[in-house]
Amino acid sequence: MIAKIGLTLPFAVLMSSCGINTRTSDSEIAALTAKAERACLCERRGGAKGKPACWASFEKAIAGKKASESDTARDPIWTTGRSWSEGDDNKWVTTYYHAAVSKPPEVILCTPGEAKTFEDAMMAGSLDDPETIRRADKIARDLVAGRSVAATSGKPLCS
Repeated sequence: MIAKIGLTLPFAVLMSSCGINTRTSDSEIAALTAKAERACLCERRGGAKGKPACWASFEKAIAGKKASESDTARDPIWTTGRSWSEGDDNKWVTTYYHAAVSKPPEVILCTPGEAKTFEDAMMAGSLDDPETIRRADKIARDLVAGRSVAATSGKPLCS
């Protein structure tokens, strides 16, 4: 038994350090998600010039995952995130929520709460109704500007 442990443990450490056969836990996904939310909010405050510094911690934390960036389906909100595979499991961390607004510039939301608030505003009426879209656009822009809006609970449908 001791000889077996002596061979198995160093092999397991070697495999883990090479990124082989390691699994991402739910708590690690939660930590990556929290880093992405903080980075998005930081970027919102600092603009494009601050983006590299804002995302540095997230990029360092996800570097070993060999994750690729992709988007989800669109309407009325969609996400950009990082995805990677671990055997038969696909992992995902949301980095941005995109609000489908009627006029540029595009509105980027950073948290599930912001996304849910916008989504609820869009779903409060018909997606063909210009007034519904105008109200939802205003809510999205108010969220980004830090103005108070009626909050909702729960997660957006897109996550």
